[in-house]
Amino acid sequence: MALRAFLRHDDLFSDVPEDLLDTIIERGSEQQVPAGRELVRQDQSGGGLHVLLEGSADVVINGKQVATLSPGDYFGEMSLIDKAPHSATVVSGPEGAKTFILSPVTFQGLLDLSPHCDRVMLKILTRRVRRLEQAARIDLV
Repeated sequence: MALRAFLRHDDLFSDVPEDLLDTIIERGSEQQVPAGRELVRQDQSGGGLHVLLEGSADVVINGKQVATLSPGDYFGEMSLIDKAPHSATVVSGPEGAKTFILSPVTFQGLLDLSPHCDRVMLKILTRRVRRLEQAARIDLV
């Protein structure tokens, strides 16, 4: 599937205006990585926002795998927002991974460019909080 169509169908970017989506695609980049490669490392900064396009990736916290990501999932957003180091390591899965990346500098430029990007960030944060709430409910049962 072409990048534009993929991002348009990902609910993170589904309601982004066409001209802004064009800018996001122009300023981002795609990265193909082999199996077992670290995409971001826990306690390190940088890395940007990654959207998984193909393959899978494992989320590892303190050496323990806690989740597996699939196409459409994203990571790195919290470090972009608060500029703190990554809270997890993300490693490409057994078939490798292809990601679309917005670097920290590019991401900040997009936030400055369009107020719509603020709404995208609110969606990201809301999803993250809801996932944490759901995990907490499961742990309480």
